[in-house]
Amino acid sequence: MASADVQAENLLPLPSRTAKLAFAMAQNKDYLAYHKVDPVTVPLGEKVFMAAATGLILVGLPLALAAIFHFVLPLIGKGWVN
Repeated sequence: MASADVQAENLLPLPSRTAKLAFAMAQNKDYLAYHKVDPVTVPLGEKVFMAAATGLILVGLPLALAAIFHFVLPLIGKGWVN
């Protein structure tokens, strides 16, 4: 399908193809003018803090949930049985 589109594009008169190309280049130029990636520098202390916080969440949360299920739920279950 793409080759048919390309062939149809090549059949257009030269001014039309030139206008499309100029329009596409202008759009790209406008896009690049306003959508540049700004380099961000993060201090080492913030990187270490975020790594520690992420590790605490990824490791600490499952451990806390495991402890709740292992220790607290049996206590609740015994209350229902007795």
